[in-house]
Amino acid sequence: MISTDGVSFTGNVEINVQGGGSSGTAGDILYICGAGRTVYFDDTDFNALSRSRTGSSLNYITFTNLPSSSYGSVYYNNSRASTSTNYRNGNSTPRIDNLSFRASNSFSGAVDIPFTGRATNGETFRGVVTVATSNSAVNNGNVNASQTVFTDMAGYSASQQAAVNYLYEHNITRGMTTTQFGPQNSIRRGDFARMVYQAFDLTPSASSRPFQDVPNTAYYAQAVNALYSRGIVSGIGGGLYNPDGTLTRQDAVCMVQRAMRAVGWSADDGSINSLYRYSDGGSVSGYAQGAMAFAVDRGILPTGGSWLNPTQPLTRVDMAEIIYRVLANSGY
Repeated sequence: MISTDGVSFTGNVEINVQGGGSSGTAGDILYICGAGRTVYFDDTDFNALSRSRTGSSLNYITFTNLPSSSYGSVYYNNSRASTSTNYRNGNSTPRIDNLSFRASNSFSGAVDIPFTGRATNGETFRGVVTVATSNSAVNNGNVNASQTVFTDMAGYSASQQAAVNYLYEHNITRGMTTTQFGPQNSIRRGDFARMVYQAFDLTPSASSRPFQDVPNTAYYAQAVNALYSRGIVSGIGGGLYNPDGTLTRQDAVCMVQRAMRAVGWSADDGSINSLYRYSDGGSVSGYAQGAMAFAVDRGILPTGGSWLNPTQPLTRVDMAEIIYRVLANSGY
């Protein structure tokens, strides 16, 4: 989850555990805070990270190091936070929601605040909160989000730019042209199949051509055939795949979940109750409820405030974030 002063949007980034000093890389949770300002921690961010690492809800976190006062200080209510206190998820005290970072008047760049988390199943994990003065202060995985591969990504968030850059550099996605990514264009079914094939490092299938509308010469043919042989896609019926058609957000999530399972990654269905935190949770199709709940619980699916938009076409920028989050959470 990435949050600014009063504004929040979702985003998982690659793990980069560092000490409590100046940073140019984004940690697992990123907050934006100007010099002399205060940003408040949100336990839902830490809980989502716990679920992605352990499969269980968060019990508490403990800071392993706190930043120098030259950057700012972490507070619990009006007292300085400590490395000997367990800050808890939910309504138990002391609550994570009562933590904040108060930036010094000279604060610039970014600072890392490492912590250890304990899940309700007893598993522990390490994580990092990064507080940065701006999105452009964050350089994730040696990909500077302010230096985008595609010119039409310049107005997007650091997490969206990093996702697109990362997938491009790993040959998972291509642009519409050499300079244009087309972030708001709907992803085509053939293109998404190729991206899933590349992202999960699948191998070609020896099976015969399963779909009449996927010629062997198509650039996505190998991917579609491989996904079909592994049960990741089944087409639209009548021996057709409709490679040029759009893909709904819920169908894309179903494909990603099946792909994760096909390569042996943990991807159990989530709790259906998770969907009803959203205004349109009831509009998720029955076949996609488990997968959509999984994506919500893991923080994989970019959402617009209180909306899932399950039947809307998946955009190319959301596609990039979904795949990037899956790979980052799985240590790719």
